[in-house]
Amino acid sequence: MCENDDMAVGAISACVELGYQIPRDISFIGFDDMAYAKFITPSLTTIKKPTAQIIEMGVAKLMAIVEGEQSDVEQKIVDPEMVIRQSVVNLYQH
Repeated sequence: MCENDDMAVGAISACVELGYQIPRDISFIGFDDMAYAKFITPSLTTIKKPTAQIIEMGVAKLMAIVEGEQSDVEQKIVDPEMVIRQSVVNLYQH
C-alpha cells in the first residue's frame, strides 16, 4: 500500500521495469483515487477519501466559528471507500 496514487504509479513502473508482473507478482493499492487511477495499466486499486464531505464539514465548522456559534475544535472520522481495480490479485480466486 502506498501513501498516495502518485507513489503507487511510480512503484508499479519501477517493478515493471524490473520485470515483475502486476498484480501476479506484487499487488499495489494507492490512496486518493486520482482521476487517472482508472486509466493506467493495470488500473489502480485505491482508497477514495470523501473529499466533498470533508470540505462540506470543514466549511460548516469554519462558518460556525466565524459566526461565534462554536469555538471548540472537533475531531471527526469520515469513512473512506476502497475502489477495487486490477492492481491487486484476488488470492481467493487462485
